[in-house]
Order: sequence, then structure tokens, then C-alpha cells
Amino acid sequence: EARSQLLHMGTSAVRALFGAVQGAPVSESALDVLVRLMSEETFPAYLDALRSPSASVADAATRALSRATTYDPSCMLALYSEDGVSRARIETILDAQLARLQPETLVRLLPQLSKEARASAFRLADKVADLRLVPAATELTQHTDWWIRLHALKLLARFPGDAVNAAVTERIRDDNGAVRLEAVHAAGALKASEAIPALCSRLRDQDMKVQAAAIEALVAMGDAKAVPHLLDALRDQSEYVRRAAVEVLNEVVTAEAIKDLVEALRDADWWVRVRSADALGTLGGPRVVDAVLELTRDPDEFARRYAIEILNTVPDPRAVPALIVALDDEDWWVRERAVDALGKARDLRAVDPLLHMMGRDMQAL
Repeated sequence: EARSQLLHMGTSAVRALFGAVQGAPVSESALDVLVRLMSEETFPAYLDALRSPSASVADAATRALSRATTYDPSCMLALYSEDGVSRARIETILDAQLARLQPETLVRLLPQLSKEARASAFRLADKVADLRLVPAATELTQHTDWWIRLHALKLLARFPGDAVNAAVTERIRDDNGAVRLEAVHAAGALKASEAIPALCSRLRDQDMKVQAAAIEALVAMGDAKAVPHLLDALRDQSEYVRRAAVEVLNEVVTAEAIKDLVEALRDADWWVRVRSADALGTLGGPRVVDAVLELTRDPDEFARRYAIEILNTVPDPRAVPALIVALDDEDWWVRERAVDALGKARDLRAVDPLLHMMGRDMQAL
């Protein structure tokens, strides 16, 4: 009967019950009444109790706010800016109310919260994240605060889609290094093929962490569409940048892709072609060599010349048969550079073909 009467008293009953637990832990009966009395009207009384210097009163408020389902728990985040409220208690309440927290509400609240509250809101949003938060998080990738842009990207990294991929791609060129790094990680996680050009541009990033992450993302995506976009990095003055481009090429290159790359180099300055050929030959792995070997049989004279130049940069036993065939090429440049490459290879299989060539090709003698 006492419980029934208290439930009809509203706010006055709430304050009386909190007053009754000043010196001792709250009983289950009193806690049950406090939970059932929670409403929009009585809510301020619970917040006052949470601010109480009495540990037993604050504990009672914490337990009631953790159990009640008749209020919006996201409003607890605003209390982080109050010195008189224990952050540990706020965390306890929010963790208990996790299932009732709306991810999009948490995301939209982020810009309005204090630094400490932001961290908690993000942690909670990360736990309850689903597709509902995508519009709000996508919008926050444009926020002026770099921390908010970064954490919006963290949330979006698990939800592939056109809008998300576009937002992530845009941030790959962000002014802030930490944001760029997170965007690169997100693009790799999303397998966002539209981000490939932007990722290739990050191979020249001044931040080595961003550059390394871009390599990792492009390799993980394994998309040969990256090859034409690697051209700028491949002809960069920095050997480290060229090395980064070839590291990606080693994983994604195909014969068709390297043909596109060679075609793109057709109108480049000779020193650009030499630099890129050196990078491909010196740093290229088995897949690059295989792709180049196919080019030695290409109908395009420029493609064959470029392939032979690449094979000249590093001796590879697998290239010897193709180089021997090239001794009969109709183009004099290809023939003579094949001779040079075979000399560097020091492979005895080339002796007879070279002797035969000496007897029939006076220009190459």
C-alpha cells in the first residue's frame, strides 16, 4: 500500500525516497518504486540525486537511471561537462541503457558535446552502429573539427555504399594528416573502387603513415584499374615514391594494365620513361616481369622497345627465351637492346643465338 501511495505522489515521492537513503544503500523495494516513478516530470529530481555529495544517494540514482526505460538516455551525455557528476556513474548508466540508445542520435549529438562526452558518445555509437547512422555520419565528414571528421569516417568504414564511398574518397585529400590516414583505412575496408585515383595520389603523401596505408589499401583491393593512376608516382623524382608505386604494381598488374601504362608513357619525356622503366625493372616482382614478357611480342614497336628497356634493368633468367626471340625482331632498337640484356643475363642459352646473329646481322655485329 505504501508503494501504491508513493507512485501517486510523483516528484515529492522521488525526493523523499532519495532523502531516505542518505545513510544506507537503497533497498530493492525503494529502487523498484524509483524506477517506476521515472518520467519526464520527475527526471530532474533524479539528476539532482546523481549530483548529490552522498554516495548512497548518487548510487541509488545511478541504479534507477540504469534500469528505467521511460526517459531518453542520450540526454545523460550532457552531464559530462558538469564537475559535480561522476563520469564513471554516467558511463555505468549509458552502458546499461546501450540497447535503447539510437545511433543516429548519438552521432548528431557529437558536435554539441564536451571533449569527454564526445569520446563516450563515439564509443557507444560504435557499439550500436547500424545503417541508421549513415546519413548523419556522412554529413559530419564535412565538419570543421578534424576530430569529428575522423571519427565519422571510423563509423562509416563498415557500411559500403555510393554515398559513403564518395564521402570517404573526398576525405582522402583532407588537409589533416590523421583524417587522411583514417580515410585511406576506410577506403581499403570498404573496397571502394572509386577511391583508387585518390589512393594512388596518396603514394606521394608527405606523411609516411598515409603513404604506407595507401599501399596497403591498394594491395588489399587488388584492382588492376589502379595501374594507369600509378603513372604519376612511377615517374616521381623520389625513389621512395616510385618504390611505393611498384609495390602496388607487383600485386595488381596484368599484361593489359601494363600495356595501358606503357601507352600513357608514350608522350612522356625520355628521362621519365627511363626512370619508370628502371623502377619497374629493378623493383618489379614476378607479376611485373610476366606482364613485360608479354609486351615483347606486342605488335606496337614502342611497347616492345619499352619492354626490352625494362628487362635491361635487371637480369632475370625467365626473360632469356623472350630476349632470344627478340634478336630476330624487325626493329633494330629491340634487337640491339636484347643483345645488351642477354649480355647482362650471362646465360649460356644465349651463346648460339648470338653467334648466329653475328653471321647475318652486320649492323648488330
